[in-house]
Amino acid sequence: MKSVIFAGVLGNVAAIQIRNPIKLFSPAKFDDFFSFGAKLQEVSSHEIHDEDKDMSIPFANFVGDRNNATNLQEQPEEPRPTLKEYAPFYHTSDEIRVHLDDLAKSCPSAANFELHAKTSSDQGRKTDIQYVTIGNKDANHRVFMLAGEHAREFIAAESALHFLKSLCGQTDVNMNSLLDDVLFQVVVNANEQSRRKAEEGHFCLRVNPSGVDLNRNWDTHWRQSKAKGTETWGGPEAFSEPETRIFRDLVLDFKPTAFVSIHSGTKAMFSPYAYAPKLPDFNAVNMSHVLRDLDTKYCECPFGPAGSELPYLSRGTCMDWVYENLEIPYAFVFELWGPPEDFPRLKNRFQQDLKIHHDKFEFHRVLENEVGSHFEEEDGKKAPIANLAEKVGMSECFHIFNPEKEDDFVKLNKQWTSLYRDLSERLVDAPTVAELNQHPRHVSDDAAADE
Repeated sequence: MKSVIFAGVLGNVAAIQIRNPIKLFSPAKFDDFFSFGAKLQEVSSHEIHDEDKDMSIPFANFVGDRNNATNLQEQPEEPRPTLKEYAPFYHTSDEIRVHLDDLAKSCPSAANFELHAKTSSDQGRKTDIQYVTIGNKDANHRVFMLAGEHAREFIAAESALHFLKSLCGQTDVNMNSLLDDVLFQVVVNANEQSRRKAEEGHFCLRVNPSGVDLNRNWDTHWRQSKAKGTETWGGPEAFSEPETRIFRDLVLDFKPTAFVSIHSGTKAMFSPYAYAPKLPDFNAVNMSHVLRDLDTKYCECPFGPAGSELPYLSRGTCMDWVYENLEIPYAFVFELWGPPEDFPRLKNRFQQDLKIHHDKFEFHRVLENEVGSHFEEEDGKKAPIANLAEKVGMSECFHIFNPEKEDDFVKLNKQWTSLYRDLSERLVDAPTVAELNQHPRHVSDDAAADE
C-alpha cells in the first residue's frame, strides 16, 4: 500500500492519505484550487487554515521535553535503516563537514572560499553552525542561502553543498563568471543536531532538539502558541532558539540583496508573504517575473506568494522576516522535491499560475481582499492529524521529502544548481531597494506596465 502526503511550503505536512494521489489543484471549485482540495475536509471543516492551530502534527515519539532538550526521546521500536543504508548516495552530517573542509583547501583561491562557524549555548545545549562565504567581497549583489532547517529534508543540504562544489569548479555545471559579480553566504546544514538523529533512521523528524520548528521561530507575525508538541511549534518566544539567533545575526551582518530558503516536501517556488494571503508590499511583480521565468525553465511547479498558493498560513518564517525587516527586494522559498506521483498535478497548477500572472494577480488580490479574515481559527476547532511516522512509516517520509533514486538525486542537484546560478546572474543588475523606493508603484501599475 502506498500513501501520498502534500508537505507544502517549508515542509509542513498538510494531509495524509494512502498513496492514491489526491486530485491536487483541480480548478473546479475554490477549495480544490489549493493543494489538497476536498481532502482538507477530512481534518477540518474550514477551507483555509492558520497552520499553528489547525494543521499541527504531534511528534512526541521524536523529541524530548524542552526542559530536557539535550536528549531526543527514545522509544522502543523495530530496527530501521540508517540514511546510508537506505540511500547511500546521500551525505551524513560528518561527511558534509568533511566536504566543506576539503572545499576550503581545494577551491581556487580566486573564489575566496571561506569556511566559518558560529557557536551558541542554550540551556546546556551547544549549537555549532557552519557557513561559507564565497565570491567577490566587493560585489554589490550578495545572496544569502539557508538550507537544512528541517532535519528530514536531506535534499536541501545536498543541494546547497552541490552548489558550493559547482562554484569551486568541482561539478559539470558551468557557473560562468558568477563569482566575479556576486558574493554568497551559504548555511548548508542549518539543523545539524536533529539531522544527525534523522540520519539514524528517524526520517520524519523535522524540528530541532528542543522541539521547535526553526522556520516558525523568527520574530515576524510570531505569536504565543498552544501547539507545543507539534512539529510546527514556533517555540516559547520568537528567536528562542540558538540556531535562529545565529541565522538572524548572520543575515544582519551580511546584508544580502537576495535571500533563498531551501526546503522540500513539494515542488514549488514561493515569494512573500507566508503569514497571510497577501501580495508582497514592494517589488511584487519583479519577484513574480523572476519566479515565472526560472520556473518555466527548470521546475514547472506552482509559484507565487506562499500565503496565497497554500491552504494554510506560516507565521514566524525566515523569508517573511528578512523581507520585512531588511527590505531585501528578492526573498524566496524554493521547495525542491515532493512525492513524484504528484508531479503531474503540480505541473497543472503551474499552468494555472502562469494565467494568474498574466491576469495581473487577480486571484491573489481576491484572496487578500475577500478571504483573509477566514484564516484566523479558534483553538477549540483544532483537528490534529495523527503522528506522521505512525501513519505512514519512516520510508514514506523519506519518499515525500527526498529523491529515493540516485538518478533523480543527481538530476535534481544539477537542475537546482543551474537555477541558483541563473537567479544570481539575473539579479546582478536588478534594481536596488533605494532605486525601487525612488519610483514606488502599486502592484496593478507594475503589472500593467509590464504587459
